[in-house]
Amino acid sequence: MAFPYLVYCTPAGEIREEPRLRALAFDNQPLESSDLIPLPDGVTLSMMPDRLAKGKKRSGETQVIAKSHGWVAAALLPIGYTRTLLPAYEKVPNTEPLPFFWLQCCRRNEWPFVCSSITN
Repeated sequence: MAFPYLVYCTPAGEIREEPRLRALAFDNQPLESSDLIPLPDGVTLSMMPDRLAKGKKRSGETQVIAKSHGWVAAALLPIGYTRTLLPAYEKVPNTEPLPFFWLQCCRRNEWPFVCSSITN
């Protein structure tokens, strides 16, 4: 069974995949396919600056993507959708708080990109 895996943004703004790492929610719990929907039309993919993406290895150990590789990938949803989960990350020391409109963005083999949301 395919599990949702981690995506992140490079410093140049490119979306990269890390299929060896399972996507985690902010509470470090693995995402389940039932938590996710395909990205809707009108979504904006973005990066969460100074937030290091982290995922879970098959061994159960948590791994953080190095700062040199990039930041957490997130999705900004259009009107009519409600975010349900935030992405897991580690904050770079001395960073400013971010607004609360970012949400989880990850990948599954069957769907191009998915996010944690419900339709209003």
